[in-house]
Amino acid sequence: AAEAARAARLAYGAGHPHALHAIGELAIWTTKAEGPDRAYPLIEQATKGYQAHGHDGRLPLARLLAEFGAAAAWAGYHDDDTEWARSVALRALDDAEPVLRTEGDSLGLLGLLNGRGHLADMTEGPAASAPSYEEAFVIARALFGEGRATLSAMNNWGDILTLAGRAEEAVPVLDSLVARSLRHLGPDHPASMLALVNASFARLDRDHPGDIARALDWTARADTAQMGIGSWAASATAARLVALRAARRWAELDRRAARAVVAFEAVGDAEGAAAARAEQAYARLALGDTALASALARTALRDASGEPAAIAQVTLGCIARGWNDAGLATASFAAARAALTEVDHPPHYRTSKIVRAGPAGGACDG
Repeated sequence: AAEAARAARLAYGAGHPHALHAIGELAIWTTKAEGPDRAYPLIEQATKGYQAHGHDGRLPLARLLAEFGAAAAWAGYHDDDTEWARSVALRALDDAEPVLRTEGDSLGLLGLLNGRGHLADMTEGPAASAPSYEEAFVIARALFGEGRATLSAMNNWGDILTLAGRAEEAVPVLDSLVARSLRHLGPDHPASMLALVNASFARLDRDHPGDIARALDWTARADTAQMGIGSWAASATAARLVALRAARRWAELDRRAARAVVAFEAVGDAEGAAAARAEQAYARLALGDTALASALARTALRDASGEPAAIAQVTLGCIARGWNDAGLATASFAAARAALTEVDHPPHYRTSKIVRAGPAGGACDG
C-alpha cells in the first residue's frame, strides 16, 4: 500500500483522485496494522485533498471515512488504550453517514454499520449495537446474497443478540447461519467453525429442551475441525468445555480440559490454559477428587480473570463448604461474583447461574 501511494503521487500528483485513493488505502492498512494514531496524518491528508475537489470529492471521502472509522472502532475494541480510537472513529462515522445515506451507497454503509456496531458495543453494551448489525446483515444480503460478507454480517448480528441476553432471537439467526455456512463453505472452514461455536452458545443460553444436545453435537464438530490454537480454535475449545459442563459429562470434561491445557501451554497462551484448568477443576470436584480440584483451581487463578476465575473460585468455595468452613466458602463465592463483573460482555448464562446459586443452592451438587 505504501508503494502504491508513492507510485500514485509520482504518476498523477498528490491531489489527484487516484493518489488520494491510494493514500486512503494506506491509511486503512496502517490503522489495522499499527493503530489509528499512526494513520491519522494520512487521513488528514486525504481529507484535505478530497475537499479540494468540492462536490466530486464528497462521496469518495465519505467512503474513506466510513472505512477508517470502522477500522479505528475495531482497533479500539481490541486495544487497551481505546478512548482516543473511539472518539476518532465516532467523528469519522458521523461525518460519513449522512453522505452515504443521501447517495445510497450501500457498500460504504455496510462497513460504516459494522463500525457503529463495535462502537455501540464498547460504549453502551451489546443491546445498543444490535440494530446496526441487523441493518448491516440486511444490506449484505441484498448486495451479496449467500456470500461471505452476508455470513459474516449474520454472525455479528446473531452473536450480539446472544451477548445482549436475547438468545430467543439469536437462535434462529445462528441456526440459519450454521446451515448456510455448512452448505456454502463446508464443515472445515474457519467461518463454519465460528458459526457452530456461536450457535452453540446461543443454544446453551436459551436453555430449551434439546438445546444442550444440539450444542454438544455442534461443539463436537467445531472441536474436531479446529485448526491449531488460534483465536477461533480457542473459541471452539471454550464452547466445547462449556457444553460438556452444561451436560454434566464430568469425565469427558476432565479429559478434554486436560488436553486443552497442554495445547494452550504449547503456544504460550496462559489465559487459555487457565480457563481450561478452571473447567477441569470443576469437573474434578464433581468427580469427587477435591485434592486435584483444589490444586487446579489455585493454579488457574494465577492467570485467570472473568468467567474462568469465577469457576475456579466456585470450585474452591465448594471445597470449603465440604470442609464446613462457611467463612472461606462465602469469601470464595464473593470473589466469584466479583470476577464476573470484570468481563466486558454479560457472563455466560450457565456460569452466572452457578455463581448466583451459591454454595447452598446447587453450585456444589455435581
